[in-house]
Amino acid sequence: MTLLLSASDYLTHGNIRFCFLIIIENLKTHFSNEEFTQSTVANSIYHKLKEYWLIVDESSQISALLDSRIKLIAFDNDDEKKKVKDLILELTEYYEVS
Repeated sequence: MTLLLSASDYLTHGNIRFCFLIIIENLKTHFSNEEFTQSTVANSIYHKLKEYWLIVDESSQISALLDSRIKLIAFDNDDEKKKVKDLILELTEYYEVS
């Protein structure tokens, strides 16, 4: 992730979503592996990132979808894709009224 984030000329909010998801998934595989010597550390980091994810999740959905490099690949399933599309429609309606 460090290489991915530092290789770009500018970091976007959409990249953060993509990176968080990958890191969380990798940590999940490591802390469930009893042979991994740092599974306790991986477990602690995983749970802390899950706490942060509750804050970052919704705010990063729209920016990830609007980022032409990321689009829908940062979403795991159709429910998440529909949710973010609905969020954009709600924002559009809000700004039309305003």
